[in-house]
Amino acid sequence: MLCKPKKNESGIVLVIVITFVLIMSVAMVGLFSRNVSMALSGVEQGKRIKAEMLARGGYWKAYSTLSGSPSQLPSPNPETVRLDGINYEILYVQGAAGQVNVVVNYQ
Repeated sequence: MLCKPKKNESGIVLVIVITFVLIMSVAMVGLFSRNVSMALSGVEQGKRIKAEMLARGGYWKAYSTLSGSPSQLPSPNPETVRLDGINYEILYVQGAAGQVNVVVNYQ
């Protein structure tokens, strides 16, 4: 006996497979963009940490210079330090009442 061929069932399996592939594609794009943004924020966090460490070092440099001669800051011009291919600029700003502000800029 031969089996009768099945009638066309309107392609419901194809619709389910296409929907599943579409959902998985959207999920993969979301995961990929999240990983990229996390990597970029990690790089920026590393730059901020290095800038903070340079500012702390600049504070102690200013402190030691001012304790030797209270009227002179380490340098009126910004110092440039290059770490991991990034230029950090350290600037000492005289504040009120003998305070010194250490500013670190980077790009």
